[in-house]
Amino acid sequence: MRPLSKLLKPSFKDRNASRTFHHHVDGLIFERIKLVSLLLAASYPLMFAVDFFLLRDLGGIIYRMNLFIIHTVCFFASVIFLYLRKKRWSMNKRFINYTYIAFYLAAGAAASINSQMLTGTIAAYVIVIISAAAVFPLRPFHFSIMLACVHALFLAVLPEVNENYYTLLAKQLNASGAAAVSLLICYSFYMFQKQIYINEEKLKGKEESFRRLFSMNPSPLLLANLEENKIVLMNRQATEFYQTGTVPLHELNADFLFPKIEEKQEIFEKLKHTGYLQNFEIEYTDSDGSPKWAMLNLEPIDYMEQPCVLIGVSDITNFKKKEEELHRQATLDTLTGIMNRRRGIEILEQRTLSSVGREFTLCFVDINNLKTVNDRYGHNVGDEMIKLICDVISGQINADDVFFRLGGDEFVIIFTEKNPDGVRKTWDAITVEFEILNSTMQKDFQLSASYGLYHFTPGNKMTAEEIIELADKEMYKEKSMFRAVTN
Repeated sequence: MRPLSKLLKPSFKDRNASRTFHHHVDGLIFERIKLVSLLLAASYPLMFAVDFFLLRDLGGIIYRMNLFIIHTVCFFASVIFLYLRKKRWSMNKRFINYTYIAFYLAAGAAASINSQMLTGTIAAYVIVIISAAAVFPLRPFHFSIMLACVHALFLAVLPEVNENYYTLLAKQLNASGAAAVSLLICYSFYMFQKQIYINEEKLKGKEESFRRLFSMNPSPLLLANLEENKIVLMNRQATEFYQTGTVPLHELNADFLFPKIEEKQEIFEKLKHTGYLQNFEIEYTDSDGSPKWAMLNLEPIDYMEQPCVLIGVSDITNFKKKEEELHRQATLDTLTGIMNRRRGIEILEQRTLSSVGREFTLCFVDINNLKTVNDRYGHNVGDEMIKLICDVISGQINADDVFFRLGGDEFVIIFTEKNPDGVRKTWDAITVEFEILNSTMQKDFQLSASYGLYHFTPGNKMTAEEIIELADKEMYKEKSMFRAVTN
């Protein structure tokens, strides 16, 4: 079993930690004495009314005078304490604490002795010693010494105002039992306060370690309370990535993390259902207006007793640029810069298979005399001819039209929601541009192309190859006419 001295005087293994804890307790007791003093000072008018008005018909003048003296002394003691605590000089809080607590115990004992003249109860003493044990987390050993002195005086004076032996014995036993209970309460509350302090210190240590690891992380890292829409922690890398500058954390909200409301709602829903979120890509705008991409990983954690979300940020802007470049290379024709065959056929198949698709007119285009130009002037000149024709066509079609190279000198244009008559008008404009260039540029070739049309309506069960083939046949009719004219 542990020695009684260790039970009454629990200590820390580290002397500095023990000193810090006792200083913390002294400050806590000091603040609680302030509350008690405020309560006593505020209630004095009520006590004064009781002493001089409610008890005015009471015959025991000595009892009333003693009661008035006790109330008045407590009032002035409270006022003195409230005055002293406002002074800026350094005060020995422990000395003041012990003086006032001893005074409160003595006042309770005096009030109970005075009550023997009227009610014969020791309730005031019992209430005061138990309240002091519960309210003030004194060291049990110190409280036991303080209580022993007051209790000894109380037991010594009590027989002077009690004549009945058995009544006196009962009061002495009850008072001693209350004193023992108050010691137990003092020990329990003291140990409870000690445990709270130890837990808080551990929490502070964990918080410091967390903050240290947080700041040392090489990647942008944030801790946010999404429920309150505020940023709790943010390391230097995150500050640089989000360009928050020197704005204090308490002035930042979490809106800058989610530029789009629908993205924020999606993140909230996924966190709600899965408890975490990984590899969520989100697009931001850099200070120069260029797009900036990040990959977020979110993990809910509890930090300082509040629900937070730890957000790891990876800058994937360069990766996205490379991805876009690869996508561009995979979907665009390297010579002309327009869509290549593979991507164009994919879009055409999607439009033919869609049950809620839109009508379109497919235009099959074949460049005239490209083989002759290649054979006579070389492929470099032929390539220049192809690029000029593609530039002209790209400048005349709409943004939602699809223009891709089928191969060699063959091209396809998908005119969205346009009938053949509308396409012919567009082609007439293209032909005019060809003629203007032919008359102004000094080239060894003439720009021209033949075309064939096929009008597709939703519900028409045809494949992309079949549509292209039908348009190709129409193109050959015009090609034949062109050859006949040129020959």
